[in-house]
Amino acid sequence: MSEMENSPPVAKDPPRHWLKRGTRIIMGKLLALFVIGTASAFANSVLNLLDPHIFAIRGPLG
Repeated sequence: MSEMENSPPVAKDPPRHWLKRGTRIIMGKLLALFVIGTASAFANSVLNLLDPHIFAIRGPLG
């Protein structure tokens, strides 16, 4: 019993740690892109509802 208690904890292998960190970074970037896209679409629809003439004028002028 005392031998198992005194043994140092088993260290986790580095690849799993890096994989988890990479997944977290990728998920963060995807979440940021999703939030930015949603916010821009929401702002675009709100602006279009508030003043459609801006987009009507801006469209033909390019």
